[in-house]
Amino acid sequence: YDPDCLTRQIVQGVNNKRIFAIRTSLLCLDLALQEAIISPEYMDFHLYCRLRTILLRKNVRKHFQYKTNEFRIYEEIDEDDFIGQILIDTKKYQVAIHFNKRNYEMHLLNINRYPLLKHLSSSVVCNYAQSLHEAF
Repeated sequence: YDPDCLTRQIVQGVNNKRIFAIRTSLLCLDLALQEAIISPEYMDFHLYCRLRTILLRKNVRKHFQYKTNEFRIYEEIDEDDFIGQILIDTKKYQVAIHFNKRNYEMHLLNINRYPLLKHLSSSVVCNYAQSLHEAF
C-alpha cells in the first residue's frame, strides 16, 4: 500500500490548471473538516483526516508552478502550521516538538529572506512553544 500513489497518479502529466483545481478541492475539504462539529469520541479520526488532507495538499503543491516564491513559501508555512497544531491536538508531543522545531529553523530563514512573510514568524514560534509547553 502506497498512500502517495493516489496523488502521484492524479498529478503525473497534468497541466497547471488541473493541479490548481485539485489543490483547491483539497483546501475546501480541509476547510469543511475544520468547521465540522465532531463528537469527542471521533476527534482523533477527524484530526487524522485533516492531517491526511493537508499532506495531500503539500504533495500536490510540489507540482504547481507559482509566479512568486513568497506565495509558495506562505502556503508551505501555513500547511506546516496546521500540521504542527494537529500533532499537538492528537497528543503526539514528541513528534510535534521535532516537527515544529524543524519548521522554526527552516521557516525562520525564509521569513528573514522575504520581508512580506515577517508576520508569519509569530505563528511558527507559537506552535513550537506550545508543543514544548504541552509536552512538559
